[in-house]
Amino acid sequence: MTSRRQVLEDVLRADFSRENLAIYADALQEEGDPRGELIAIDLRIAEHGLVDALTTRRTELLHELLGREAAEHFRYYRKGAFQFAFGDVHINATGGAWLDAERAMFDSPLGAYLRRVTIGGGEKQIRSGVATLVQRTHTWLRALHVHYNTMASQSTQTIVSARKTRELIEATPVLESMKVTRSTTTANAALRPVVRSSQCA
Repeated sequence: MTSRRQVLEDVLRADFSRENLAIYADALQEEGDPRGELIAIDLRIAEHGLVDALTTRRTELLHELLGREAAEHFRYYRKGAFQFAFGDVHINATGGAWLDAERAMFDSPLGAYLRRVTIGGGEKQIRSGVATLVQRTHTWLRALHVHYNTMASQSTQTIVSARKTRELIEATPVLESMKVTRSTTTANAALRPVVRSSQCA
């Protein structure tokens, strides 16, 4: 990474504005990084609205950066998941094509530029989602939402272990907020800890 790009990214982290995004996009395009063109297209769409030529090129860039299957997956399940080339994604880790798309996204050039992540599902999905998230350091991730969704649970064991909670903290050095919510019909599940709160202090 060039020193200029590092400076621009530091500025953008401090002030995620359209003005700073435009300057960052220009620098990326000078370096031949396709993320720069994607940001520039989204800035034009935000200012002028949807134009067929822009949306077509945007789709091509997402296919290039994410791979076709992952790009179509996130476009279908999360509209605007990669606006301005930064991710706001929902992870379910349910297996099959869904899990393949999520893993492809994390391994892609856009996987390093996630700003918001939601991990949702039952015990297995939450553990799998956290395990996937902590495989790399996320230097842009500001907000994490974990939603525990289950009909019943007899266990009182914390879903995300103390070790994985520590890894999650280490993998998200700029995290500003973490929200935990639940959808359940039983008292045990409503009280069951999702992460070790003492590790998050």
